[in-house]
Amino acid sequence: MKLWTVASILIGMLVMTRSYAQDEIPSQSRWEPRPIGRGELKEHRGEIEDRLRAEILGAFPDDQFQILRDVLNRPWDVPAVKYLGNLILTNAPADGEVRISGVKWTAIANMLAYIGKNRPQPDVTQEVKRVFDELFLRAIVLDKKGRLKENFWGNTTAAVARYGTAELLSESFWKGVREGLPAAGALESVGNTEVLNHLRGLLGSNQWPENSRTKEHIQETISIMEMQFEYPELKSIKDRTARLHIGRMLQGMKDGKAEQIEKLAEQTDNEEVRQVLARISTRLQKRPSLQIEGVKVSTQADAERIAFEAYAKKMHAEILPNEGVQDIAIVTLGYDVRDFAKKGERIWEARVMTDEGRLRAIIWVNPRSEKVHFVCGPWE
Repeated sequence: MKLWTVASILIGMLVMTRSYAQDEIPSQSRWEPRPIGRGELKEHRGEIEDRLRAEILGAFPDDQFQILRDVLNRPWDVPAVKYLGNLILTNAPADGEVRISGVKWTAIANMLAYIGKNRPQPDVTQEVKRVFDELFLRAIVLDKKGRLKENFWGNTTAAVARYGTAELLSESFWKGVREGLPAAGALESVGNTEVLNHLRGLLGSNQWPENSRTKEHIQETISIMEMQFEYPELKSIKDRTARLHIGRMLQGMKDGKAEQIEKLAEQTDNEEVRQVLARISTRLQKRPSLQIEGVKVSTQADAERIAFEAYAKKMHAEILPNEGVQDIAIVTLGYDVRDFAKKGERIWEARVMTDEGRLRAIIWVNPRSEKVHFVCGPWE
């Protein structure tokens, strides 16, 4: 197929009706929280955490939940996580009157997902995982009843997709997937090799009837995850249908792939897609590639992929269409970095930059353990 024909098809796909919209990450609610009074948040903890804490406070009345304000202002520990979880679960019983709105559920779920990802204490992480397992199970029950115009399952999976990690995809989550509940947004945002293998196992089971729509959903999700592992830049494309079709086009290219992608980028009118294709082409044309022998992350391509995937998760998928790993080097560490690497070890240093050459982040990758260390970035 000629490139100009492919480009025309691509442009058309970007304006077509989404056939899989129910499985995308739901857009954030447009509700307006009440103004937060001076002193309600007593310390600055970074832009994202402060915003999530403010959303919780703004969702609840001034004259209620003084305990909640105290919890949000103290260091995160197991009792604090348990309190936030119970605030949802006790007000959303499986049997009885549900006394919590989707807005409040979402605000708390977002905060818990963020805590689970960004707090290294094992006991805190474990408690977040326990709470999410209960939230997924409760959401399945409540959404099945259909009495409320809420989407508790969608709100919970979206929280994981935006702020969490694959560790929060609990057994109750997989129960919902087996029952056909939409989960592509979370799977594609935080999914790793273990999650992908789990999906492949589900697909290979004999539980699906012929022409099962759930089976088709899983097949599409597996395809997108495989494409994103090979081309992590695709995550910058917001439209899921376009991402799927573009990935398939890239996988269908054979010899001279970098040059084909470069020409396709030049012929595509959609600016978001053009920038993503240009970054992929630039990455593929880099020669010669760097290498570290005898380690897990031995190639430059793997180091770039790991760094960019970690960056995308750190930014909760809110990445610019014109940014990517455009500079990578092997450096020798001059000091110990706790829980990452020792002085004298060789590591990968990846720089996330825009097409205009503006530095966005510096990320280190340990070639022996695959661990990632965020040196600096826009989350500061």
